[in-house]
Amino acid sequence: MSNEQKLHFDAVHLILTGLFTEAREAYRNELRADRQLLQNRAAAGFAVVEEHDLIKIKRKASGKLPDRKFLYVSSPKHTLDPITGIWLRWDFEQTPYEFRLFLGHWSKVEQDRSFVAFRFDAPEVGEDHNFFHCQPCRNFGDRDPMPKAALVSEHFPTVPLRASDIVEMTICAVKALKGQKNAKSFLSGLIRDSGSASNRALGDAYVRHFNIKPAVVFAAEHKE
Repeated sequence: MSNEQKLHFDAVHLILTGLFTEAREAYRNELRADRQLLQNRAAAGFAVVEEHDLIKIKRKASGKLPDRKFLYVSSPKHTLDPITGIWLRWDFEQTPYEFRLFLGHWSKVEQDRSFVAFRFDAPEVGEDHNFFHCQPCRNFGDRDPMPKAALVSEHFPTVPLRASDIVEMTICAVKALKGQKNAKSFLSGLIRDSGSASNRALGDAYVRHFNIKPAVVFAAEHKE
């Protein structure tokens, strides 16, 4: 794992931790019955990632989030609301490295439960998918389709992402979750945070992705 890869993975870890922190209070404020309902609706024994799970994966050259757990990133307001989660797998010991972020979505469609996921991938071997891209899929990190998975192709389309590294690829996933305005606000908040401001990879990816003048970002970093 090179120093650059460590820096980039640290930036991704900061983003995931920020998403976790944002959702944690909403999740804790749910009644115990509602939490159980959340996990049951999220399908067959899945649990929510805890803070210690995120701490364990930091700076590992290869690894994944725990099996049958997902990073909860939305809060249901009633029983029909959708649930969205993230699962991650990576291996920087391969050449080229593997980095896959799964964005899973459980919802009700025409009164029936449904699941669909989108896999955000780093460039792969060969000439077909040698760019950062996203594909629909029916699983959430393993090879087996999820219960109630939507009947979608897992190989088409392959959507190119506006990304030059795994930090920008993760920003693309955040934009898919939040939209442009809220993603920008969320990430600028991370950069202002004292623990995140020192990670140059996060600031640089933010500048490139949102076409922001570097001076504006760096001023925000040292404002407080």
